[in-house]
Amino acid sequence: MDRKNERMIDPWSTMKELCAVQLTEVENAFRLWNDALKNTNTHSKEAFRKRTKELKTDLQNCTKISGQMDLAVRAISRSRSQFANVSDNELKERKSYVAATQQRLRD
Repeated sequence: MDRKNERMIDPWSTMKELCAVQLTEVENAFRLWNDALKNTNTHSKEAFRKRTKELKTDLQNCTKISGQMDLAVRAISRSRSQFANVSDNELKERKSYVAATQQRLRD
């Protein structure tokens, strides 16, 4: 098959949905962790250690997904002609989404 005639599949919407779900998991884990931090003896409670581990795992997963999304946006930016299906406005929105997501994760 001729590569020029192949249609590239854009996984952005799937990645964005996955990222949104994972970000919700991070926010829920943080809420539970923060509640445990405020209301338990963090040194002796296994539940707090469990919450900390869950939060770290969820945060790492979401950071990984947003990093992959950032790499995709950078690839599109570098090779605009290869991604004619992504308008300049759409690319700008993607960059903004990734930046906002990564900022939320840092916060």
